[in-house]
Amino acid sequence: MADIPNPNPITVPAAAERVYDKQFCTQLMIDASPGGEWRARFTGLPYDGTAVLRQDLFSVELKDLKALALLDPELAQAMGTVLAVIGKYLVKCKIANKRLVTVTNIAEILS
Repeated sequence: MADIPNPNPITVPAAAERVYDKQFCTQLMIDASPGGEWRARFTGLPYDGTAVLRQDLFSVELKDLKALALLDPELAQAMGTVLAVIGKYLVKCKIANKRLVTVTNIAEILS
């Protein structure tokens, strides 16, 4: 089959090579219930320090966070910090009757 000529050719300029030597976590989800197992799922994408590459997505699941935290002190520390901050915002937002925290209302919520 013969090529069909384009009367208005499009030239895409060459781009410099980029090295995606890091990972960027684009999503973190925690599922927990008081009497049940706690799980965390997170997703990473290749990252070059400026942009993520929307391919080679890598997902990880941590099953039974409480048990894993007993074996990994860094995970235990991170969980403690996250729970403290989440608790703070749950209380402060409930008192202020706010469901959305933004740069314009955070001072009011935290006061």
